[in-house]
Amino acid sequence: MSGYKIQRGPIRAAFTKAINELTNELDKAEPDKGILQQLFQRLEGHHNKLLQVNDKVEEAMLLAEDTTEEAFAQEYTSATDYAEKFIAVNQRLKDVTVKEEESETSSEYGSARSSNASPKSKIRFAKVGV
Repeated sequence: MSGYKIQRGPIRAAFTKAINELTNELDKAEPDKGILQQLFQRLEGHHNKLLQVNDKVEEAMLLAEDTTEEAFAQEYTSATDYAEKFIAVNQRLKDVTVKEEESETSSEYGSARSSNASPKSKIRFAKVGV
């Protein structure tokens, strides 16, 4: 079990670093979509590895005879905290992405409307005498 915990340490560090980098990009006034996608893919990879190792740690704890309920609960809480961080940043990323798409769509319609709109022309008809 301690081997899994040793393995998990660097994965958690990489996960935390990826979360921080993604959050920093999301905090920008105009986040770069390409960078967001790249950072999220990296975060997702760390998250998947972390889930696998967490499962192994929990399994090893259940098999160990000296594992207390309190120790298992603490382990579970710790694993859940990382999962919640992932969910929160994932939702924030979706919110920013949707907001950008709506902004782009409205600006496209706005530019189409303005380019198709013709200025009011003043047409003068000649008076036809009777």
